[in-house]
Parts: sequence; C-alpha cells; structure tokens
Amino acid sequence: MVFSDIEQDVGGHHVYGSLEEVSDKYKYSHRDFNFYRRLLDLFAKGQDLSLLADTKQATGNGWDLDKWKFVPIAHRVYVEQPDIKWYIFLEADAYMGWSNLLEVLSKFDPDKPWYLGATHFYGDVAFAHGGMGYIISNGAMRMLDTIWNPQNIARWERRTAAGCCGDVELAAVLQEAGVNITGIPGLYGESLSWFEWDEGK
Repeated sequence: MVFSDIEQDVGGHHVYGSLEEVSDKYKYSHRDFNFYRRLLDLFAKGQDLSLLADTKQATGNGWDLDKWKFVPIAHRVYVEQPDIKWYIFLEADAYMGWSNLLEVLSKFDPDKPWYLGATHFYGDVAFAHGGMGYIISNGAMRMLDTIWNPQNIARWERRTAAGCCGDVELAAVLQEAGVNITGIPGLYGESLSWFEWDEGK
C-alpha cells in the first residue's frame, strides 16, 4: 500500500490518504494542518501544488503533518490487509535489502507481538526510527486493534497535538497495547557510500 497526503489514483495504482482517519476536529482547525488544508484546496482546483513551496501560499509545512500519520496508517493497513504476516513500513527515501530482511524475519513468529526497528529513545519511550523503516507483526497489529476505540483515539490525538514525532506516538500507542520494540541489527540511516565495501567487510 502507498500512502500520501492526498488520496488519488496514479498510474493505475491507488494511493491512500495518510490523514483520512484523523478526526475532522483537527484536520479542519488545528494549526498543524494549515499546509494540508491549502494542499487540498489547490488540488481540488487543479492548481500547481508547487505553489506550496512559496511560504506566502501556506503557513506551516509538511513536517507539521508527519507526526499525525504513523498511527492512522498502521491501523489502516491492518484494516485493509488483516491477514499479512509482516507489515513493513518504508518512507520514500528508504530501502531494505529484501533477502537479508527475509532472513531476519525468519527468526521471528509473526503471530507473536513484534515491533522491530532501529531503537531510539524520546524520554521514556523506546521507538523504531521511522526514517529507517520498521516492521510490525500480525500479532502486534491484532493487539493494536483491540484498543482501537473512540476514547483512546481522542486521547492519542490530544497527545499527538502536543507531541513531536509520529514514530514516537506509534511506539507509545503500541506500548499501551502491550507491544514493545525489539531492536534488530542492520537498520541504518546512512547512505551506501558510508559503508566499507572492502573485501572481508
């Protein structure tokens, strides 16, 4: 599944709206969504979205929106694809070596609650750094789904409004569901040129 700020079809592929599950209360009034509201307005009018690069066209920016996406996207992919063993989340500028990834995942049971990634800390929350990619098992998604209700969503959105980052918010919600991060080796935020490629390395 591919997610973006605007739900649309591109080249025969459906692109899901990453903010569709966020409450209208926030989407249509909170300052974090100033950029989003302007984006929707330009898109609806068929105008050039690059106008948003001009700060006069919209206050705020895409980073303000980022923290709102992680939890809703995680839930949406589970609702759309509830039987997948592993949910692998990657941003547009990230990649994973699939053969290595499959070898790592073969050591874990997807029916158990696993949240795998490069461990970072924000206060007392251990989280998987979103920019490096992270993996959630079907077992963990089922646990998340059991606490997905209007009361919790309202509380999570209040916390997100005051929080910093979507990957931190997702980890906090998963912790509430009883799922903690397990760090896995081999997830790095560096480019390929950073690694040593000499023989034997």
